[in-house]
Amino acid sequence: MAIGKCLLTGATGTFVKSHLTPQAFTAPTTPGGLFITAGERTRPIRTFTSWYDKKIVTRKGEDILADLDSYAVNTLRNKKLVWSGWHKEDHLDQHLHDMFSDTHGIRKITFEDANKIRLFFLSLLWRWGVSTLPAAREVKLSIDQLHQLRDMILTSNAGDPGYFPITLVQISTRGETQNMSPILTEKQIYHHQSDTDKSVPFYRFYFDGLIAHFDMPSDVSGLGDLVLGAGKDLVFPTVAYEASFQSQNLTYLKQDVEHEFPDTLRKLLKASTKT
Repeated sequence: MAIGKCLLTGATGTFVKSHLTPQAFTAPTTPGGLFITAGERTRPIRTFTSWYDKKIVTRKGEDILADLDSYAVNTLRNKKLVWSGWHKEDHLDQHLHDMFSDTHGIRKITFEDANKIRLFFLSLLWRWGVSTLPAAREVKLSIDQLHQLRDMILTSNAGDPGYFPITLVQISTRGETQNMSPILTEKQIYHHQSDTDKSVPFYRFYFDGLIAHFDMPSDVSGLGDLVLGAGKDLVFPTVAYEASFQSQNLTYLKQDVEHEFPDTLRKLLKASTKT
């Protein structure tokens, strides 16, 4: 491994491989299995793990991130917020969320340490923000923002919940295992004072059946338990996989790859059945 300056601690040392999203949330369903990586009309390739960067952190920095990852993996699985916490079940237990249609519901949970969970999500934003991998190209943060996120991680200070406010969406039925790099997109939010919908930019992260929205820094007073870290409780929507953007996006991606690279895809699928 190369030697350089750890982007988290600032110390010089040997870089270590660091997953941008914890491998526990992004590994193939079958041990030893593989992923077919594609997108942006690029030729599909096979990979055996999710994205990692070898020029972000040294061992000390990775240990700090690993502590947040370990806590988040245990917490999110215990709260059944991710598919890997469902064991063999193919849907979220009905008593854990209130359904108001066949595909949509509302869930409320209590975090024992909401600040540490918020720090974990902020660490994901920082990791993807500092990475130079092509998959991270949509996460464009300023130097000041990256430095502030770094300092928050180093001091275990989750900060004001209005600094990159985080909201969650849970996919309530198990779908196809997939990884998706973060995207910058927009959503429509009702603005009470003007009685109009306002377009709001946000970063959308996905892993293991859970979606996190990172809005731009803003005043979140009045939003209460809709924002992670504003209190111990968090309220968020649930959506069945078949009605989710995640399902629609994967279907579109498959169609695009099948159209652009049919022979390559056929070979990769054939190879995947032999592993």
